[in-house]
Amino acid sequence: MMPDPDSIYTKNADIGYSTLGSQGQLKIVSILNFLQDAASEHAATLGVSGFDLAREDLAWVISRYQIEIKAPPKWRDEIWIETWRTPVKNLYELRHFRIIDSNATEIVTARAFWVMVKKQNGRPVRLSRYLSDRFLQQNTPSATEFFQALKSPDQVDFELPFKIRMHDLDLNHHVNNAIYVEWAVETVPESLFLNYKPETINVTFHRESFYGEAIVSRTQIIETREGPQTRHSILGKKGTMELARINISWRPQN
Repeated sequence: MMPDPDSIYTKNADIGYSTLGSQGQLKIVSILNFLQDAASEHAATLGVSGFDLAREDLAWVISRYQIEIKAPPKWRDEIWIETWRTPVKNLYELRHFRIIDSNATEIVTARAFWVMVKKQNGRPVRLSRYLSDRFLQQNTPSATEFFQALKSPDQVDFELPFKIRMHDLDLNHHVNNAIYVEWAVETVPESLFLNYKPETINVTFHRESFYGEAIVSRTQIIETREGPQTRHSILGKKGTMELARINISWRPQN
C-alpha cells in the first residue's frame, strides 16, 4: 500500500555506465547505493541525515534489507527512486522503496530497517529524542513481519577471503552495507552469474567491521526448479564471527 503522496521523497537519476556490470545490467551494489542515497537525502529533509547525527555522536545503521528486482533498467534509462518511512516502536525506521522507470513501471521494490544508534557503544536511541511527534505516527505495527529469517550455508561450495579497504568505509568509519552484498556476489561462479540474474535479495546485518580486518565470504548454491538460490555468510575474526547473512534467488537471463 502506498502512503500519502506528501510523505514520499522522490529522487531522479540516470543509469550511468559506471553502474552497470559485465552483462550490461545494473549492478546489485548500484541498486543499494541508489536506495541509500534516496533514504539519506530524505533523512536530511527531516534534519536527521548522517551529517546531522554525527554532530550528536549518533549514526544510522541498517539491520535488514529485502529487495525484489523485477526488471533491471538499462544504460541511459531515466529512473525515479521513491522512499517513505514508518517508525516502529520508537526505535526503528521501516524504510520502503520503489524504483520506477520513465513509463511509471515498477522495476525494483525494497524495504529496510534503519536504526539510530550511539556511535560510542552502538546502542539504539529513541527516535522521539530527535524527531517531532508528527514524524512518529505508528502506521505499521506488524512491520517485522516483512522480513524472513535467513538461512546460513549448510555447506561451503565457494569461499573467498577479503581485506577491508579504506574505499569500503562510509561516513561512520565502518564498512558500507552495500559492500557485504558485493562480497557475497563475488563468490558466485561465473557460469551462474552469466546465465542468471538476481530476483530477490535478503540481507541481515549482525555486526560492524572496520578497516584492515580480514573477511571471509562463504557461499552455498542450491538448485531449484525456478532457478538457483544462494546462501551467503560473511565472517570476520578469522571465520569465527558472522557479520552478515545474505540469501539470493536467481532467475534465468532473458
